[in-house]
Amino acid sequence: MKREITGRQSTSSAVFFIVLATMLMPTSWAQQTKNTMVPTLVRFGGFLTDVAGKPLSGTVGVTFSLYSDQQRGVPLWLETQNVVPDRNGHYSVQLGATKPDGLPTALFTSGEARWLGVRPEGQVEQPRVLLLSVPYALKAGDAETLGGLPASAFVLAAPAVAALSPTDEATAASASTAAPSSASPATNVTGTGTLNFIPLWTSTSNIANSVLFQSGSGGTAKVGLNTSTPAATLDVKGTVNIEGLFSLPATGLATATGGRISQAQDFVASSFNSGTAAAVNQTFQWRAEPTGNNSTTPSGTLNLLFVSGTTAPIETGLKLSSVGLFTFAAGQKFPGTSTITAVNTASGSGLSGGGTTGALSLSLQKTCTANQILQWTGTAWVCATLSGGGTITGVTAGTDLTGGGTSGKVTLNLDTTKVPQLNAVNTFTQTQVINATNPLGGILQVTSPYQAIVGTMTSNDFFTPAIFGNASATGSGTTIGVQGVSSTTSGYGVWGSNGSGGIGVYAQNNSFTQGALYAENDGFGPAGYFKGDIQTSGRITSYNNLPTAANGVPGIVFYIQNSSNGAGIGMTDLWTPANDGIFRITGMQECTGASGGVTIFSMNFSWTIPPPAISSGFYQIMGNGCDPRTSSVNFSSGSTVAHVHGGTPIQYNYAGMDAPFQTIVVIEQLL
Repeated sequence: MKREITGRQSTSSAVFFIVLATMLMPTSWAQQTKNTMVPTLVRFGGFLTDVAGKPLSGTVGVTFSLYSDQQRGVPLWLETQNVVPDRNGHYSVQLGATKPDGLPTALFTSGEARWLGVRPEGQVEQPRVLLLSVPYALKAGDAETLGGLPASAFVLAAPAVAALSPTDEATAASASTAAPSSASPATNVTGTGTLNFIPLWTSTSNIANSVLFQSGSGGTAKVGLNTSTPAATLDVKGTVNIEGLFSLPATGLATATGGRISQAQDFVASSFNSGTAAAVNQTFQWRAEPTGNNSTTPSGTLNLLFVSGTTAPIETGLKLSSVGLFTFAAGQKFPGTSTITAVNTASGSGLSGGGTTGALSLSLQKTCTANQILQWTGTAWVCATLSGGGTITGVTAGTDLTGGGTSGKVTLNLDTTKVPQLNAVNTFTQTQVINATNPLGGILQVTSPYQAIVGTMTSNDFFTPAIFGNASATGSGTTIGVQGVSSTTSGYGVWGSNGSGGIGVYAQNNSFTQGALYAENDGFGPAGYFKGDIQTSGRITSYNNLPTAANGVPGIVFYIQNSSNGAGIGMTDLWTPANDGIFRITGMQECTGASGGVTIFSMNFSWTIPPPAISSGFYQIMGNGCDPRTSSVNFSSGSTVAHVHGGTPIQYNYAGMDAPFQTIVVIEQLL
């Protein structure tokens, strides 16, 4: 992977390696020109395992790096080889095999120790291994050269002479024969240089300044690339490409008493302080820090530090764990307007856990025993034991239902093709039966601005009612098959209409004590109204709680009301029927003032009974006291039913009384 770094990098070891490689180029070139050079390859072996400790198999890419320190520092040299370990994970390679020049001998010329790091592809680098004396034998090959040049390069040219003696000529010839055939380096070096700049050969004989500049020496030396004022050990102005691992190793080796942080990486911004009228550096720093030191589970975190000015950066509280979890600074709020500072669990909430910092976890209360549940009491969640044991394995939709299932969220719905909908118009195709006990009102109550209940009979079957009322209860109570109540002055409790010769209202009662059809009007209008003929197959047995032997339906045919100051009247014609009939005659008298003595209410009626004509009547004594102030008897009435001959008047008279009174006479035709 190629990584690009811009700006000034104090940790850019890759560029430093480029500098060293540049300085070593003449030596490598000289070695390649020698036919008998020592092989620059070093054999190295080891074993490879995965993160679980199991041997790796197949072809594995492995990066080998040389360091000058066991823990710190950047690689002095590295290469990547494809390694094929055996079934136990063991392998053997030749270091330098992938490089044209092999393993650089310059790495071992200083006499300093060298450490080899091995990093299998996709894993961290294994602990570094100290190289022993064998690789240093590469230096033996360099013993044949001086500064990388063969000894012949340093043979002085023969001085020019005017003449040679025979002996000298032989000596010169012998020397000429022994001289090497290769040409010597140029002895005339030209060019100019600037103090502290590392020189660059621009030709085989010319030296000029390179882009590298060194200030200081030894441990305080600083090298600048494209800058003559390096501010760090390596100061780069420009773009850096790193084609390989960019490592910031630990600052030391961990011990049981403490871990070691990594080398840090700084990001520096500059802000102007108006109070001090000076620029102030704003430094953010990333570094790896150890966790779990001296334990069986050591790990680490990547931490962000910050400082304004020149002091050491301090922790911000933001860090990333080894499994990718972030920890925020204390008091960190989530984006937006949230002000959450803690997650608490109240008593009785049924929850436990929470807190004010770190990764918070909530869980259900765990103090319940096995098979108990949390139950809400109205004020708190408490542990409760379920009675019985459930064995439900599925919910199946039964009659008039749809839905159900055996897993997940199960829903049941009414089958609207079979079950009426409460807020919709329903059509019933079968007989509907309602069985209920409602002592306070009707079982079926219908309210509508139009027809409350409409019964339509379409069948031609004999005796099929559109609306059928059946009062089948037994006992002494009053039962009603159909009841109609109208609260308006012109309304009807029950309306029956038939325009085709049928029956508008039909009532039947098999009981001997209750009426099949009952109509009541507590006002002044009639309890029932019939437009058309009235037919009955039963007897009319009473009227106003008075017995009658007549058949038929009563109807008022005459009504008279008069007042008197106390004087009586003689026989008076009230009404003459056109045909024979059964009539009910009812008389009522009421005192309207105080009497001077004993008063007797009396009315005398007469009529003719056919055939033959027989004059008959009745005399009704209705009371013997008439003083509404002192007497409790101030109103009396009497009624009788008789067959009257048509064309004969019904007559009545009453005697005088000693008090004013009022008389009402009602004649009803029963049949």
